[in-house]
Amino acid sequence: MQTLAEQEAWERAYYTLELQGGEAALPFLQDVLKIKPDHAEANYAIGQGFFYKRLMNQALPMSKKP
Repeated sequence: MQTLAEQEAWERAYYTLELQGGEAALPFLQDVLKIKPDHAEANYAIGQGFFYKRLMNQALPMSKKP
C-alpha cells in the first residue's frame, strides 16, 4: 500500500513523463525513489530513459531492481 506522499510523488512523475517526456520527469522519478527506493514503475521508467539514451551501463542495474 502506498502512502499519500508516495502516491502523490508517483502521480506527479507519471503525468510529467506522459506529457513532457522522460527528461522532464527524471527529477520527479528520483523523488519517488527517495521515498521508496524499490518503486518498480519509477525504476523501470528511469531504466527506460537510460536505455533510449543508449546508456546501457546505467540502464541494466535499474532493470534488475525488484
